[in-house]
This record gives sequence, structure tokens and C-alpha cells, in this order.
Amino acid sequence: MSETTVNGTPVNLPKPVSAWVDAVMALPRPLLIALDVDGTLAPIVPDPYAATIPPDVRDALGVINAKDSVTLALITGRDASALQRIIDIPEAYRAVEHGAVLIEPGDTDSSSSPSSSSSGPGLTEEQQSRLDAFAAWAETLPDGVRVERKARSVGVHVRVLASDDPGEAQAILEQAAQIARSHNLTPRDGRSVCEAELEPGDKGAALATIMQRSAAMSCFYAGDDVTDYPAIQFAAKSGIGLFVRSAERPHPPEGASGALPGTDALAELLKKLSERI
Repeated sequence: MSETTVNGTPVNLPKPVSAWVDAVMALPRPLLIALDVDGTLAPIVPDPYAATIPPDVRDALGVINAKDSVTLALITGRDASALQRIIDIPEAYRAVEHGAVLIEPGDTDSSSSPSSSSSGPGLTEEQQSRLDAFAAWAETLPDGVRVERKARSVGVHVRVLASDDPGEAQAILEQAAQIARSHNLTPRDGRSVCEAELEPGDKGAALATIMQRSAAMSCFYAGDDVTDYPAIQFAAKSGIGLFVRSAERPHPPEGASGALPGTDALAELLKKLSERI
């Protein structure tokens, strides 16, 4: 971000999208381009099952993914099956459930390529029982709450409820964290969601693993939520790490290279990048 002053106080001003495109184009090759999905590629919607990536963004990703000097990676809180419903790019790296499971390019079986933080999606009876117990509690929550089952976690989404009763929505998120801990699960806060995980994924660790396996010399990453902070900070040290702003998360994390005003700006960046890369 460029710096100017107002009344003698330094103020960061966002770069235009074209400047970020220039910056990405200047990164050393081979280049890793890694992206979060929800709130970054796919605009946030009340029902997480209705999330979609705009067709022009899909097209841009396809062009980027086809370049010999570029590796594409999707790093998401979704599980493998949900990611495939939203966008299916089997030639890309896919780190799912916040980086807990890594799927190699060309691989359709996530159990064969676990990241360092996971043993893969296969569950013991005890692990499944803990997830089922949390899900059973979540299913008793009032209308306006969406329950998302994943391979290794369960998400409680309160976006719809929050539009009518933000106080109740926040109370449910806090209760969800408590219930998760009572079942020896790890709660993860996100944008109007609490996820109960068997073990916490780390998008930064997943990005580091992908960069090493792909032999990339530099990387670009964009994400919109607290779960993306480690990946944004890692990318900023290895290339460019951008934060995608929203009303819920307006401030980029410390160490970010900069910020974009929203998903439309990232879409513009990717389309321009696909034309030049």
C-alpha cells in the first residue's frame, strides 16, 4: 500500500487493481497463485450451500491454471466435496478444511495426500461420535441457523439469523464454541460462523507445503477472513499477500502486503492477470 500523510499523520492508501496486477506480474517464476474461496472468489451469501464463483472468474482461473510457469492452488475452509461443487479444478492444488487436508494436482482422493496437520479424512468411531454429538446439538438450533457437515468438522452458520437478531446470533456462536470444547473439538470463528474441528487446520502451513512441493520461487495469496491471516502473512514474505475487505472484516492483518475493497476487485485483478500472464 502507498503511504501519504493527512495533517502530518501517515495514512495508507490502497493501490489500484492495475498496480497489484503489475506487482504480481513482476514476481519471480515459477509462481504460485493461491486463493481462498468463500468471501474471496465466491461472494458471501446467506446459505453457504448456495455460494458460487462468477463465470468470468472461473474462466480467468482456467487461463491462469493452464500456464506452464504458474501453479494454481485453492485453500479453503470447505471440504473436498463442497469445493468440487463450487469449482472443480482437479489440475490445481486443493487444501481443504482450512488446510487440514491437501489434495495434489490430478488426485481425486484426498485421503492419499494429507497435509502435515492431518492424517486424512478417514475417521475413527470415536472421532465420528464427537462430530455427530456436536451436529446433533446444532440441529436443535432455531430457524435462521445453517448447519454444514464436513469430513472433519461441523459448521454453524448464523448469517440469516444475524440479520434479524444479531444478539441471539452472537450468543449461539459463543455457545457453539463451548459445546465444541465439551466434545473435545476445536472451535474456529469465522464470518458469522463457528466451526467445530477435530484438529485445527492452518492455511499458512498448507501454503508453505504447496510452495515447497510445487518448487515455486514466489507466491501470491488472497483471502478475506481471520483463517486466512497465516497464509496472507506467509505470502507477503514470499511474494504478495492481499486481504479482501468486507463490512465484517474491514481491516487487513498485520504484515499483509495490502488490501482490496471486495470480491469484485479481486475478480478484476484475476481477469486482468489472465490477460497478461
